Amino acid sequence: MPPEVPYYAPIGDECILFEHAFRNRLPLLLKGPTGCGKTRFVAHMAARLGRPLYT
Repeated sequence: MPPEVPYYAPIGDECILFEHAFRNRLPLLLKGPTGCGKTRFVAHMAARLGRPLYT
């Protein structure tokens, strides 16, 4: 059974940009106030890309 992908509602093209950066081994900086969804987004993308996430 594959792991469940955490819910995340994209508000732009951040998922596509993240995937392109991941495939090209480029670093990303996520910036925003506490509680805006940075960790949720990374958890969503890690599950979507089949990668482990350590927090």
